[in-house]
Order: sequence, then C-alpha cells, then structure tokens
Amino acid sequence: MKMGTSAVILTKKDKYSPEQLLADIIVTAFHSDVALYFYNNKTYTNEGTFQYTTLNINRKSSTGDKESSFIFHIHSISSPSTEFYYHEDLGLDTSE
Repeated sequence: MKMGTSAVILTKKDKYSPEQLLADIIVTAFHSDVALYFYNNKTYTNEGTFQYTTLNINRKSSTGDKESSFIFHIHSISSPSTEFYYHEDLGLDTSE
C-alpha cells in the first residue's frame, strides 16, 4: 500500500510563474539523482484557459527496487488552487 501527503510550496503570488517553476524543477532534477517524467498533458478550464499540468519526480531506493515518487501539480497564476488561507495557522505575516 502506498501513501502520500499533500504539500504546498509557498511563494509570493506576484512573483509566481508556472513556466519558471517548471524550468526550476527541470534544472533541479537534472542536477539530482532523480528521474523526471513530464508528459506535457495540460488541463484547461471550460473557457480554454490553462489550469494546471502534472509531472512526476521518481527516485529509486539505494536499498532495493522500491521507488519513491513525488507527484507535482503546477497551477496557473489564476487558479483558485494558488490561494492560501492558512497564514495564521502557520504564524505567517500576511502583510509581506
């Protein structure tokens, strides 16, 4: 049985770019001991606007053939999924 945990990468929305995040992931995977799987399957809204794409980062275990996988969703700037509402729970300053 495989299990997963969701996570969010926090960044300032005015500095976020899906293209730059994708480029950073590709460069990081290139310099790491991981495999990057990107099919370039994009999801669009009913209006035809880019919504998100998905990629997988995989790493084989050094102790066997078990593989760890990280599924990464890259959302558009206008996606409701890029909104973050838990600032107080994490003690983050919303004025920055």
